[in-house]
Amino acid sequence: LVLSNDEFVATSITFVYHETVALHSVTPSTIGEAGGQILTLSGSNFIDTGLLSCRFGHNQLERALWLSAKAISCPTPTLMTPGLTTLAASTNGVDFTNHLDLEIFQQFTVDGLSPQIAPRVGGTLVKVHGTGFTDKGSVLCQFGNLSAIAQLESSTTIVCAAPPSMMGVAESVPFAVLQHDDFGNLVSSEASTSFF
Repeated sequence: LVLSNDEFVATSITFVYHETVALHSVTPSTIGEAGGQILTLSGSNFIDTGLLSCRFGHNQLERALWLSAKAISCPTPTLMTPGLTTLAASTNGVDFTNHLDLEIFQQFTVDGLSPQIAPRVGGTLVKVHGTGFTDKGSVLCQFGNLSAIAQLESSTTIVCAAPPSMMGVAESVPFAVLQHDDFGNLVSSEASTSFF
């Protein structure tokens, strides 16, 4: 602090310089539009500050958790726009790192099944009707505790072969569609109805 006549007064405020922070990768690199997932950002020179944050796109900030000088984690915002967005980090809320691309899946919906009943031996091709189906990652139909790989027919229809029932009698099982990213992380899930 400078007073008159070039006199200085010492203060207890400090200013910190640090090495430039750089991002190298993000896991997972694809998420569902609903958000709420935890991302791990790998990089270099992360420091633990009260302003450590992640920026999604150009203006949405989320507080980050410092894990080490080489990693931080960030929660994803809710209700993100499907498509590609950028992800950057900051130690002070002003200066941001290089950015990484983050792909956001459109959340799909399940409207119904056809047929909704099949023989216990399995193999019946079940059409799942809904919206927002894509060929990104892997899509599974889950019949109770059993899963089958889904084949994309269109953005409104996927097809799954019903697995054989493990029960010796007719049964009703919950049905759901699950979508995983390329790393096996669940990015989308839609429960529907029962399958007989």
